[in-house]
Amino acid sequence: HTNPVLCLPSLPLLKTAAESYTRTLYSEFEEEFKKQFSLSCILLSTDYTVSTYKLTSFEYKNDEAIVAFNPATLEISCSCKLYGCVGT
Repeated sequence: HTNPVLCLPSLPLLKTAAESYTRTLYSEFEEEFKKQFSLSCILLSTDYTVSTYKLTSFEYKNDEAIVAFNPATLEISCSCKLYGCVGT
């Protein structure tokens, strides 16, 4: 029943997540949150409401994916197909 140690203690998003989630769920959330700092994200194009990005791993230079996002419908597609498999 103790609060987890936050990776960035002054970040309100993590404080709120730690207060709202169970310790186990917060740990999973924090791991996913930290992953965003290991990727480069470059906007390739915008076609009407769909924006297409290239994501490249800083750690694995040859690891990249093309992601399309439509904020109007909240649809996301990724060239690696992993999001469609586990992200929905």
